[in-house]
Amino acid sequence: MLTMLSGDPGIGKTALAMALAASLTRGETILSGEPATPGNVLYLTNENSPEYVLRPRFEALDGVASRFFWLRGTLNSDDKPRTITLEDTGQLEQAVTDCHARLVVIDPLQSFLGADVDAHRANETRPVLDGLIKLAERKGCAILINRHLSKGVGGSALYRPMGSIDITGAARCELLVASDPQDSTRRIVAQSKSNLGEFGPSLAFSIVKDGAVKWHGESGLKADELLAPPSRPEDRSRLEEAEEFLRLALSEGPKPTVEVQTQAKENGISHATLRRATKSLGVVKKPGGFEQPWTLELPRVAQDSAELLKDEF
Repeated sequence: MLTMLSGDPGIGKTALAMALAASLTRGETILSGEPATPGNVLYLTNENSPEYVLRPRFEALDGVASRFFWLRGTLNSDDKPRTITLEDTGQLEQAVTDCHARLVVIDPLQSFLGADVDAHRANETRPVLDGLIKLAERKGCAILINRHLSKGVGGSALYRPMGSIDITGAARCELLVASDPQDSTRRIVAQSKSNLGEFGPSLAFSIVKDGAVKWHGESGLKADELLAPPSRPEDRSRLEEAEEFLRLALSEGPKPTVEVQTQAKENGISHATLRRATKSLGVVKKPGGFEQPWTLELPRVAQDSAELLKDEF
């Protein structure tokens, strides 16, 4: 199947793809480290010297070098080297076969479409993507494709990646990588499309020394929220006010949702702002027992901050 991984240049798409690749070669799930079936990775790159660029990053992620292969080009009929494109399905399939690849990473899409394919024309991109889908099905491998975002602001995350919307349509899953609006040192990966089931949780990570990836757990922010335009100062102050209210209101532990909403209204906090604050803090909503109301509860990090706020007051 095809999965798209979209984000602005330099946001961390390659680091995330490398982290996924490294975990597969180690035979571990990417977050928990639990055992999984190890596999080989074929990486399509436009880097002139991947051994100097990709290899150190892969090693920093504790990847298994013997399971990691890269592909930069192919040969013409006269045996002269040339850049490979996604229309070279025969050569790609041979490379997947030779490497016994379970994961193929294409980084980035724009570098491998070919000069004659306009990424914004569905009638030109769809045959290329259909060829990749058939390749993935025949070889039983996953294909992860990195691509950039357009320069637009806001709107649905589904329509922000560069190229025809049909590219998104061809994928079973679309992932977005963006900066965490609450912490500029972190990135968040979130699903904007899934044909395989319910959306998974958004995950926060940071890129540390040598390009290694450090995971920070789940985030309450969704793909559309990550691409929302910056809020006005007055909107930000309302959000901060609502966040402070939640920290204090929930500092003693879980409270019924209706009670929190009533208190927020009494404090002049709108339902929409309260909802935004619960997401930004990662407030957990839990069902009560038999015939008991739903409750809201702070996550551990926010709970610690709430205790500090109580001390200040």
